Order: sequence, then C-alpha cells, then structure tokens
Amino acid sequence: MSIEVFLVVAPIFAAQKQVHRTELLGIEYLAGSAREAGFPFEVWDPTIGEGNPCGPGRFYFGPSDEEVEKRLRKTTPDILAISCHYGFSAEKAYSIARIAKRVSPQCTVIMGGLFVSVNLSLAMEECGEIDYCIIGEADSSFIELLKCLNAKEDASIVDGLIYRDGNSIHGNSIRSNPKTSYIDDLDALPLPARDLVPIDAYMNGSKDYQLYGLGFRPALSLLSSRSCPMGCSFCNMNLVHGKKWRPRSVESCMEEIEEMSKRWNAHHVFIMDDFWNLKKDRAKEFCEGIIKRGIKIRWNTPNGISVKCMDQELAQLMKRSGCASTCIAIESGSERVRHEIMNKKTYNREIYSSIQYLSDAEIPVVGFVIVGMPGETRADLEESKKFIQKLDLVAAVVSFAVPFRGTALYDQLSASDENVFDGSNSIDDYKHPILVPDDMNAQEIIDYKSELLGSFNGLGILAQIERENERQLQSA
Repeated sequence: MSIEVFLVVAPIFAAQKQVHRTELLGIEYLAGSAREAGFPFEVWDPTIGEGNPCGPGRFYFGPSDEEVEKRLRKTTPDILAISCHYGFSAEKAYSIARIAKRVSPQCTVIMGGLFVSVNLSLAMEECGEIDYCIIGEADSSFIELLKCLNAKEDASIVDGLIYRDGNSIHGNSIRSNPKTSYIDDLDALPLPARDLVPIDAYMNGSKDYQLYGLGFRPALSLLSSRSCPMGCSFCNMNLVHGKKWRPRSVESCMEEIEEMSKRWNAHHVFIMDDFWNLKKDRAKEFCEGIIKRGIKIRWNTPNGISVKCMDQELAQLMKRSGCASTCIAIESGSERVRHEIMNKKTYNREIYSSIQYLSDAEIPVVGFVIVGMPGETRADLEESKKFIQKLDLVAAVVSFAVPFRGTALYDQLSASDENVFDGSNSIDDYKHPILVPDDMNAQEIIDYKSELLGSFNGLGILAQIERENERQLQSA
C-alpha cells in the first residue's frame, strides 16, 4: 500500500481583495508524476477566493489555523507537502507544518517551491517541524523521495534534497544535496493533472483581472520549454529550472493544447515559457501545428519572447495561429545598461525590428522595462526613455529593479555591503523603488516611471482589442 500525499498551497498576502490567478503548473506536474508512480495525491489550495482584510491595504488569502487543523484531522495524510513561493508566505507555511505535527506526529512534512530554491535550508532552520525540503524542479526528486519513504529506505541520496541527519555528531543537523539533475526528456512526463486541482477556479481566475488581454474566457497555461540560458543579472529563474534550455516536442505541446480545448473547453492559453522562441524553427513549427490541426484558441506570452529570435515569417505565423498579443523584454533603451549592468546581450536594432515585425502582423506588443539598476545614471534613463517612446508599443510594464536572492544583482550588492532587499515585505507589488541611481532621488525615479508609463496605453487596452477582435470574428 502506497503512502498518501496531501499538498497544501501556502497562504499569500496581497494589496488588493481580489488577485489574478492562473494554473499552478508545477503542482499539476507533480500531481501527475505522483499518480503515475502510484501515490494517491490530493491538492488543497486555500488561497482561492477573495482576501480577508488583515491590516491597512493588506489582504490575507488562506485558512485560519482552526480550518487547517480541521482539514488535516479529516485527511490524516502520511505526507504533507507544502508549496511556498514567497518570503511573506513562509510563516504561514511554518504554521501549517506545526499544526500537522501536532495533529499527527508521524506525518512527514516536505516543503518545496521558489522560497526553498532561493533560501535553501532556511525553512528547516526556522521550522523544526519540516522534515525535508526539495530544491528546484521536483518532478523526479519528489517521486524518488516518496519511494524512499514508502519503502522506509535512506533518502539522503535524493538529488536536491535538504534533510535532517540524526546520525551527525552535531545532533539533528541539516544537510543539503545540491541540485544537479534536470529532466531533459520533458515529453516523458505525464501531462499536468488538471483533474486533481480546482481547475475551474484557475480557468476563470482571469475574468476580472486579465493577463495581458486574455482570460475573460476560460484560460489555461502551457509550459512548452523550461529555463532560459541568458543569465540576466536581475533574474533567478535558473534556481528552479537550471541554466540549460530544455524544450518539449511540438507534438507533445499540440497534444496538450488539443486536450485543453476539447476536454477542458479552454478558449485562451497563456504560454508561460521563459524563452519560447529560442529555437526559431521550433517556434514556427509550433504555430504551424496549431494551424494544421485547426485548434481554435487565442494565446499570448506573459513572460515575454526574445528579440534575438524573431523574424517576419514567425510573426505572421504567430498571428495566424491565434496569438492575441506578446511581451518583449526590452528592459532598457540603453545598450550600455543592458550589456554592462544587466548582462542582457540584445541590441537596439533587434528590439526595433522585432517589434516592427509583430506590429506589421497586427500583434499588439507590450514592452517590459526595468529602472533603477545599480550603475544606471540619469543620462542612461533619458537615453532609454527616448528610445522606448519611439517604439510601436501598445503598452509598457515598468518595474523598479529588485535584487532578489539568487541573482547576480543580489550577489553584487551583498559583496559591496549594500542594503539588500530580502523579499519578505513584497506585498505592495514593488510600487516603491528599492534601489535609486546615485544622481537621482527616490521621488525622481518614481516620477520617471510614471512618465514612461504615461507614454503608452494602460494594459486594459489589450482586453479591449481582444474583445473587439472576437466580435469581428463572430460577425464574419
């Protein structure tokens, strides 16, 4: 008889009563892999629904301690898995672990998610009730851990595992295995187990707050590849997916998209890749696959696509296959800032031509911009603004630079004894600058951001464009 797994999504906090929701693909992949391996798997996402006020401008999405205890007494799992992504969720995740051990001392508590991948052993240091943590993508390592626990075998060899070593001369010390193994054959994984999660809540989680114009119809998410090899100084995604870009086959992606459309009746699809078009020919084949199969969906790329791998043919194929809009990671209009500070080796000519290809194909483009990088000057920002304002963008997303743990930016500031942001207070959507150029003050960088945003439409224009497009298609 196999051990039973109960996975809980850690509560979150936000600055508004309602938040945009999409699928939790990592959990769905985990659920599918566990089921395939023969382990009963149940998911509880207590963050669904409206938030409860818990302070000025602060809302809590999650259960009370009493609700957690009631649910755990009813479920009595062998394994409690907690998925925690944010620093501000950690204490609530710890609380769930403590309640689980109080309700059932024999329950094994495992924690994963971005918080663990970034902070490594911190969760186990701060919460003695957590037995194991898993670093990075866990499709294989989590299943290996479950097999060891089910067979009552030593789990200390599992890749990317953080565990307590009771045999240590220092007592119950914490040991960590580095994350070294990533799945190359993504086609070998089962498709996300959407039947094991509250899928209706996710499919309709963007009705009020669209994600770049889509989501007012039932929407699902697709991950056609993992990782990005670019190594930008402000990004830490490689802590989860490694540094090597790994694509699924186009055939596998088409199988999933057809299932989304036929089984789940999804109308919109969010392609959540970090680098969807790294292989230009594959991206074209992807679009052609949708066209040839006659799949009627509308899709976009919320995490952006690269300007280094775009041409006119790809833009036209994107349009024909149902691309409603796309995002371009410009980051700065200054090549000096991109190359020397951000480690982003893109050129202004690539940005300009890519946006022109997409605009010619009548695909609305959103530009991502970061302001306030260390070493950026007022002159750099003025140069950046002049370039960006000339681009054919429908909207822009302008963010203040944030030195997240695990990034080269964080390491740089740590080495120089700068005040480094730890991410624990990040419920205000980073509306205030954490870093400010030496020759500017905080209000000036806030005003700069507002001016740049004011040069374009708001993101709401994308839903208006898409609704008009839908109306025209229906009347044709």
